[in-house]
Amino acid sequence: MDSKKERQLRKILRDVGIDNADQWVSEADAYMEPIPMAEMALFLREAWQPILRQNDISWIVPLIKELESRQGRKDLYALRFLPPKTVLRQALQRLQAAGIDPKDLTIVIREFQLEVLAQVIDLLDGGISFEEDFESNWSIFSLDDELEPVDSFSDMKHLIWEFDPDREDV
Repeated sequence: MDSKKERQLRKILRDVGIDNADQWVSEADAYMEPIPMAEMALFLREAWQPILRQNDISWIVPLIKELESRQGRKDLYALRFLPPKTVLRQALQRLQAAGIDPKDLTIVIREFQLEVLAQVIDLLDGGISFEEDFESNWSIFSLDDELEPVDSFSDMKHLIWEFDPDREDV
């Protein structure tokens, strides 16, 4: 990659909050153009936003209260965008009443969130096929100025942990 593209990618990565932009630039230099690398970084950064932090228990009580406030609402907005999720509310209340350590609940949920994120990234990378002669079923890619496919988003999964706010080396 030429130095202008490297500077451009480094700036984009820093602008979106990538702390180790130099490492990302060297990864990009090894196997792809700057724009797909920046797009993967943006995707991964956003994908981490709803993931619970390891020791965060602050979400439990507000979620129960929010779910309680949804019960019995009949307005269209609530019915369309705020489903009551009665089963979830009741399960959280039972866990709370049983004295389950909120940290343990956070760990279990966070681990499931991470597994789902990894599976979504596998899906974006073409899915996993166990049938003979099928390595991948599709690929997400960028288009060049002539609308020709370039630079697939494959191998995004190895970058997933770059955005974990609980990473030891952050």
